[in-house]
Amino acid sequence: MTVVLAVLSCGIAFSHGPSRVIVKNIAWEANEASLLNVFSQFGVVETVELKRGHKRAHARPHIGCAHVCFSKATEAQMAASSSIMLHGRSLSVRLLANGRSEGSSMRLRNQIFTDKAAAVESDQRAKLERAALLQRLILSSEMREVQSCADALGQFTATEYAIVKAAWKRAACARVKKLKGAVHIERMNDEHHMEASLGI
Repeated sequence: MTVVLAVLSCGIAFSHGPSRVIVKNIAWEANEASLLNVFSQFGVVETVELKRGHKRAHARPHIGCAHVCFSKATEAQMAASSSIMLHGRSLSVRLLANGRSEGSSMRLRNQIFTDKAAAVESDQRAKLERAALLQRLILSSEMREVQSCADALGQFTATEYAIVKAAWKRAACARVKKLKGAVHIERMNDEHHMEASLGI
């Protein structure tokens, strides 16, 4: 198997091997060959990708980080769970998943789960609010309340449209009855006044 060694001056090109680890706290004296040598004890190393930083930027100069790709996931896991020394430094080794550290991937999964839970909760809340509006429509006979509920619902399903239509009809009938009642009362009052004026 051909081993690929890559030293990058401005960034890291992620390899897409089956199992990767990210290595930090690398001594300035280290290079690709020494990394390959120390990680080969855990299995077949397919790729070493090394990023060099600026030596003067750190009190204790270090390269920055490197990505090491193994042929098997178990080999990467073994490397990540081991204590590894190189040039007097204890290397920080973490598993990578699809180009992200395991911790980053876990945070991403947690965020996706949280977002999905929030979306489900929001959907359930919207359904409950809609059900409450429909219940008000079923019981209401006031034109103003029917109008308010219909506006709040927005677009209707076929079932909701039937409920809204029935509510409109009921409210319209109630309004007509109310108007007729008011006219009847007014007429009776007029007749009463007329009888009173005539002394009947």
